[in-house]
Amino acid sequence: MDDEIPNGVWRLDESTRVALRLDVVRRSMATRAFEDAVLEAEELLDESPDQPDALFLLAEASLELGQPEVAAEAYGEAIRLGLTGGAPLVGLALAQFDLGQLEFVEANATAALRASPDEPEAHHVLGLALERMPGREAEAVTHLAAARALDPVRFPFPISLKSADWERILNRALTRIHPDLAEFWQGVPVRWAPLPDLDELRAASPVIRPTVGGLYEGDPTLAEDPWLVRPTALRLYTRNLARAPTREEVVDDLAVVLQSEALDWLGWAATDLETGSQ
Repeated sequence: MDDEIPNGVWRLDESTRVALRLDVVRRSMATRAFEDAVLEAEELLDESPDQPDALFLLAEASLELGQPEVAAEAYGEAIRLGLTGGAPLVGLALAQFDLGQLEFVEANATAALRASPDEPEAHHVLGLALERMPGREAEAVTHLAAARALDPVRFPFPISLKSADWERILNRALTRIHPDLAEFWQGVPVRWAPLPDLDELRAASPVIRPTVGGLYEGDPTLAEDPWLVRPTALRLYTRNLARAPTREEVVDDLAVVLQSEALDWLGWAATDLETGSQ
């Protein structure tokens, strides 16, 4: 951005220039152009590194783009530079949750609630972290219930489903994916579990979010033909999947898991399904 007036008589002062560039970032955020927001925020920070508002916006956009490491660093730096209130603490807790850093989630979400006691997202992420900690289930339910009471549309309770319900949902989800991928899963054992193992998620590169709906077991790189050598099992995580607002959306979310895990195993892109690669 060129701040000079064409005749070269005067230049915008620093605070006005920063404010204008921040407005550009906010407009990109408002239109969900998160990559543009990141680029604009990074350009501003290259020129003026100690801008907590720019760091906060960079963190927000990075979190939306599925880059929790960048987000956590930017939120932390914004807070260090003096950004106050619950929003940066909630954002930091969300990024740390995606990274599986539950103890930090608890600390920052709790601090966010001290600043903003009625912030539903702080209650929600704290509840998600606590339910993954041994012996903290009752506290988790308290915070998840508080989030639901404050914002029932965004944070509903998990749907209650029995084993037979899950089998029906799985069968329906298989009908919503490409026939080649539905065939791929035939004969692969399904193992149902409430939640994934955090150590496994943290060991992956990149780190897998704790809210993942399912993961295959096995290593496709050891198979000469990954189509012929299938995963040893497919693990599906009921508590994560059941957080969809309706049963239909549970089916849709499970279909996404079935497709993404099959494509990952096969080393295919979604476009390969259209060309019939096999």
